[in-house]
Amino acid sequence: EDFETTNGPKVHLYLSKDLEASDFVDLGPIKGTTGNINYQVPDGVDLSEYRYVMHWCVTFSELFNYVEIK
Repeated sequence: EDFETTNGPKVHLYLSKDLEASDFVDLGPIKGTTGNINYQVPDGVDLSEYRYVMHWCVTFSELFNYVEIK
């Protein structure tokens, strides 16, 4: 809720175990840059294994921003 980010080329939402995205679940392309946005977590994904939600630029393998899951 009340989400805001910048846009970029081929930015996806990842659940990741680290900030390098070496072990992640790709939830797909970002659905928007502002507002209330929801994503479906695939069945079988144990959220307790993931520490970060990240906006990752697939094209340039760059982290745009992240939030730590607590």
